[in-house]
Amino acid sequence: MLHFFKAGPDQVRWDLTAIESESGQSYRLAVYHSQGVIVEYFTTAAMAIMRVQELEDLLVRARSLEDPAPVGLPS
Repeated sequence: MLHFFKAGPDQVRWDLTAIESESGQSYRLAVYHSQGVIVEYFTTAAMAIMRVQELEDLLVRARSLEDPAPVGLPS
């Protein structure tokens, strides 16, 4: 499974691959973004998809803050 999404100006790609292991089938999630790659392993595809949603939310929020207004200090 291959998917893309936008995180601010960046295009982020992720893929989910079923792999065979000694303990049975597991899933490899790789998220490719402008700062590198995040690779995680899961026992079910559903767990991997839930993690993709978490990572997508984090990356979109992190890259959507273009130039936040400075916060004033209390006097």
